[in-house]
Amino acid sequence: MGNESLSYYRYLFYKNWATTTPAVVGNYTVTFTDANLTAGVYSISNHGLQRQYVNVTVYNNNGVRIRPDDVDVSGGVGQVDIDLSGFGTLTGTWTVVIS
Repeated sequence: MGNESLSYYRYLFYKNWATTTPAVVGNYTVTFTDANLTAGVYSISNHGLQRQYVNVTVYNNNGVRIRPDDVDVSGGVGQVDIDLSGFGTLTGTWTVVIS
């Protein structure tokens, strides 16, 4: 491969990179208490990550990762409903990390 070939491949890389929508990188973190729940569900209306299918991690007031009863993203981009009704009344401040 000569220099001309290398330049051509760099051009193709740049062309494809410039026309591809980049992935949104980052996460959304929020804290909440039992008072923020509606019928045991914590709702986030806009996490700002510009995609519907996200990873949701929930930590209790002791910093222990817990498994929610359900996570629903069917509301569309930015909307996440986290069902915690099986945990009863929450104690302290809990944290959600969406990535």
